Amino acid sequence: LQIDETLSFSQHIYDLQNKIVSFIFALKRIRPFINDKTTKTLYFAYIQSRLNYMNAVWIAAPGYVLDSLEIIQRKSLRIVLCKNWYCSGSELYSLQILPIRAMCQISSAILTFKLVNDLAKINFSIQYVNNVHRYSTRNNEDIVTHRTQTQLGTMNFFVRAFLQYNNLPDQIKSQKSISKFKSKLREHIHVGVMAR
Repeated sequence: LQIDETLSFSQHIYDLQNKIVSFIFALKRIRPFINDKTTKTLYFAYIQSRLNYMNAVWIAAPGYVLDSLEIIQRKSLRIVLCKNWYCSGSELYSLQILPIRAMCQISSAILTFKLVNDLAKINFSIQYVNNVHRYSTRNNEDIVTHRTQTQLGTMNFFVRAFLQYNNLPDQIKSQKSISKFKSKLREHIHVGVMAR
């Protein structure tokens, strides 16, 4: 992960784009000679694995940088799925293949689930709303997030991840098994992607 002085992660994403674009060029050349299963395997190995690597951190990049990365992802998916350039995003995405922002949401939510259920260690304690006040509210089980007054503050991982986790349905947050949490979370986010 390349970290710059402004924490924009622009250089990391720029290098990521270059790697993916060079692979797209190669994939386009060999696509007529390989079957669908092999093509998807190559996509998961060379593109999706790179998009998933530490994406919970670099999702804080500016929106226009993420937009350019999403355009490249869609180009690769059109080649993989043999779709024309005018097909909609709903034709490209599935339960296994999601847009970059959705993949980042999944990574952040999984990390938060691990923190909440003591499956990962951090050097501070997580506070819940019911520990701050004793009023019976519908948000009693939510994680307390600190208010931010700057754009940089909203890019903080814990602010973003905890707010997103709080907005998940209770039936997903109440899961005790990480595998069940992941499958229900992926279904929930996939439904949201298809509804757009």
